[in-house]
Amino acid sequence: MANRAALIIPALDEEPAIGRTLDRIPRDLYREIIVADNGSRDRTAEIARAHGATVVSEPERGYGAACLRAISALPPNIEAVVFMDADSSDDPTEAVLLLEPIYEGRADLVIGSRTLGQAEEGALEPHQVLGNRLPRAAIVPCSPNAGGTCKHSVGIKILRNHESGEVR
Repeated sequence: MANRAALIIPALDEEPAIGRTLDRIPRDLYREIIVADNGSRDRTAEIARAHGATVVSEPERGYGAACLRAISALPPNIEAVVFMDADSSDDPTEAVLLLEPIYEGRADLVIGSRTLGQAEEGALEPHQVLGNRLPRAAIVPCSPNAGGTCKHSVGIKILRNHESGEVR
């Protein structure tokens, strides 16, 4: 599975956690690790660079804007893109389990469950719990058998371009 995916980590003022987050990432899983700095006023970008990440800057605030900026910086021929939070709330070693359905051609989008895994008590605000239940009701959750629910990771999201295998 080595080097077929890129990791995108949107970040805003994550100085206390970004180094720890990057240190926990299995490096052989990714061709590129991109931290999308979303206007941090602390040392987030500096620490991310020191830990080996490519850092891109997106001054327009918002998770989506940061993700889109990082997508525009992807190297060619990336088969899958993994999105992960910068605050060390996700277990980056579980991405390998979520990449399997992508690489095996069984899924184009895999989203780790925030509610079925081992999230710590208080990790999700009430609006986040509701926000996770609504799409789950509308989308068939991932699983190795494409019928159950993926219990891996907390917020890792992975996608693949169905047409070419590349993400654009």
